[in-house]
Amino acid sequence: MFVSELKQAVLNKFEGGIALSIDWNSVIREASDAMLSKIAPDSLRVVDLLDNGIHSGNAIKNLPVTIIVAPRCAYMVLNLTDRNTGKNYTYKHPNEFDKLIQYGEDVFTMRHINGAPVLYIKKDTDINTSVQFADFSDPSSKTGVSLKQTSYITIANDVALLGNFTDAAYSIQETFTNPVDISNFKDGGVITFSLYIDNPAAIDSIELKLYKDVNNYITFKDNSPMLSFSWNFVKFNFLFDAQTLGTVDQVNSYELNLRAINGASFNAAIDIMQLSKSYPFYAEYVSKCMFVCSSTGQPTQTPTSDTDILLIDDTEAFILAYEMARIISFSSTQAKAKAKEDFISVLSEKYNDYYRDNDDTFKPRTYFNKLDIDKDFGSIW
Repeated sequence: MFVSELKQAVLNKFEGGIALSIDWNSVIREASDAMLSKIAPDSLRVVDLLDNGIHSGNAIKNLPVTIIVAPRCAYMVLNLTDRNTGKNYTYKHPNEFDKLIQYGEDVFTMRHINGAPVLYIKKDTDINTSVQFADFSDPSSKTGVSLKQTSYITIANDVALLGNFTDAAYSIQETFTNPVDISNFKDGGVITFSLYIDNPAAIDSIELKLYKDVNNYITFKDNSPMLSFSWNFVKFNFLFDAQTLGTVDQVNSYELNLRAINGASFNAAIDIMQLSKSYPFYAEYVSKCMFVCSSTGQPTQTPTSDTDILLIDDTEAFILAYEMARIISFSSTQAKAKAKEDFISVLSEKYNDYYRDNDDTFKPRTYFNKLDIDKDFGSIW
């Protein structure tokens, strides 16, 4: 189904609907969140490789911003498997998790920290290490974009550094007094930092360069970052993402480039940068990206064109249409809606029909971009 068809299905539920003034993007996002808090469409289930390392006695996996975290939804992260041992972990509510980990239970939970979904697994930490790579609480050691301390509540520190980034001024550099040894992380480690951004649509790319010298350096680059208006976790994997020139075992300086699209700018706060040994997990979860952009072919949370395509089937699309109609009927002063109770009643019937006709046992259809994911591993659940 195209977005244009979805909109028409909504308008058909109103008398004189063609004259309605509707902020479609806002309505679609709100309706999508409402629907995905109740059902887990088959086509939105994906499997990805989480490999962010160990922090503070817990294996904390910094999840993609597209993951669903719904209070009543059992689909949050549907399944979690230790890639190295094959051990399965069971989701528990945060309150239960805090009690069960004391007894060595194989459980995980999810919390939102400053708007970012974070997954917690209790594991032994003696086989993993995590060290600070760069501190982002003091701007005096940084050059490039002007930075100042900010009191945004952050994940790792009480203070982060805030700056304004454009398509011309986008680089931060720092030279270390003492070199940082990265040799222990190159064969299975990640480098991560927290990034707050006030205009995600304005960012063009994120690039991090680790220099031994001008002839020996590692480049990480994300040309299409998926960021939210909040705190985001930026992660680069030494095995999957590093482009190395020469030999780099020690880092003497780095360069962080947060480039804006042409003519745009954004404010960004950066928190502590960490090096962690990777401890990978396979996670099956439900993505919020319900649409495919017709111009780029990439999944997106919010459609940009009437020719964008829905990734859900017609049954789920009609539920979404009724969620949109419900929102419009309650918010639009111009809407001559059918009784609001009718929308709620129909929605209740459609959800009940959906629960009756769909079970939770099928495999995910989509496996995200890591070639070493075993496509048959879902049979172990």
